[in-house]
Amino acid sequence: MLKSVGLRMRTCVLLSTFAVVTALSFGAAHSAGPEQDFRRARRELAAHQALTEHNRALFTAFLDSFYGKKEFRMAMEKYVSADHYTQHHPGLPDGRDAAIRTYEPIFRDPNTRIEVQQVLVDGDLAVVHMIGHRSPTDPGSRVINIFRFENDKIVEHWDSTEPLPATAAATADMNNFSAPGTACNRACLYDYLDRYLAALVSHDPRSAPLAPDARYTENDVALRVGDGLWGTISARAAFDFRFADVSAGTVGFYGVVEESGTRSPMGLRLTLRNGLIAEIESIVVRPQDSGVPFTSADLTTKEMMNEMLPESARMPRTDLLEVARGYFDTLQQNDGTLHVSFAPECNRRENGFQTTNNPAAAEKYHFASMGMSCEAQMKTGWFRYDTRLRGRRVLAVDEERGLVMMAATIDHEGRIAEYALSDGKIVQSPVRRPHSYHMLETFKIREGRVQQIEAVFTMVPYRLPSPWGGLGFYYE
Repeated sequence: MLKSVGLRMRTCVLLSTFAVVTALSFGAAHSAGPEQDFRRARRELAAHQALTEHNRALFTAFLDSFYGKKEFRMAMEKYVSADHYTQHHPGLPDGRDAAIRTYEPIFRDPNTRIEVQQVLVDGDLAVVHMIGHRSPTDPGSRVINIFRFENDKIVEHWDSTEPLPATAAATADMNNFSAPGTACNRACLYDYLDRYLAALVSHDPRSAPLAPDARYTENDVALRVGDGLWGTISARAAFDFRFADVSAGTVGFYGVVEESGTRSPMGLRLTLRNGLIAEIESIVVRPQDSGVPFTSADLTTKEMMNEMLPESARMPRTDLLEVARGYFDTLQQNDGTLHVSFAPECNRRENGFQTTNNPAAAEKYHFASMGMSCEAQMKTGWFRYDTRLRGRRVLAVDEERGLVMMAATIDHEGRIAEYALSDGKIVQSPVRRPHSYHMLETFKIREGRVQQIEAVFTMVPYRLPSPWGGLGFYYE
């Protein structure tokens, strides 16, 4: 049972995103400086979202080490504060060492198995919902663990346990479609993807394993499942690039779809909750609407993206995320400063079209950067007109293959007429009106360097708020 006096759930923290959004609405009405209040609230919201993403990466790595790899002591020593760790479980003492002494024998027991069901992170709080079994015949217990982070370390812990009847435990196992004792594994996630895609092509949402409240976006607009592409797709091409984040219950996909005789590149992210697809995020790059002239549906498989890395070459989740985030930091208001390293063979494919090391395209589209390497483009400062990369979200991390999928929106203010490259050359900006691109971008990372990039993006109204950004889902 949770110790209510110690829990201090702090409504202002769990509803902090709501509080900041409320400030946007009410601050102007009750303050002498509405514009200043609005900007302050925006900064607070951005800071909170950044903290959430940072702690999400730490917490996911902790769970992967703790439950996935069963590195109990290592996970506790790396992610839990050695100086002050408050334990709110009744009857257990505070301190990291006391927690290790108490729980290590349990988790070292080969009969113990854990099935992570849901993971939620908001600011400095992280929650994991799981089903735990102490023996092969144990029906199991539903466990909610709540952790608080401070300075990149877990400093507080609460938990609540509810024994399950045998029927409920069996249902939980059936929903996973995977081997006993594991979460939905790679093959299981791919099965969900195949079932979703089959339902999509057949225009039949009822045949997909969807949660009743599944959230669906197409080109960053919230739609009801069954709307948008569901009503217009006529076929799916053979190109199929997929990957899995087992610890997050997420599968990523890039493919090509056909509508009314037009083929369009597509990016997709599915996330499971309780054995059902709960989140669907897609981008369909329809050439007529994409806002770029070089969209191509003639995609071919790049073997390096499908390569399974040897154990010795795999990077920790947090390190992979640091590289991916460094790419976005480099791209935003690109001035030639690199916050990321590129492999010499790096190429970027956007909307099915290679936009690096492609001199023919550079000449055809009068876009000199297309003839450059990944690194040269960034070191030249070619993308100075990318005003901001906002709404950055980590969607999937496939450590076995060195892949990170992220979502973001690039805003172009359109104010820059000309600018100087890092070598002093003056060039004209290709963007002279406000607009935004929403994108799903996946990085192949090896030895700490970006080796390949697969991206889809499409034009959206300037500064369009994302439904995934904390403002919620609304349907007409």
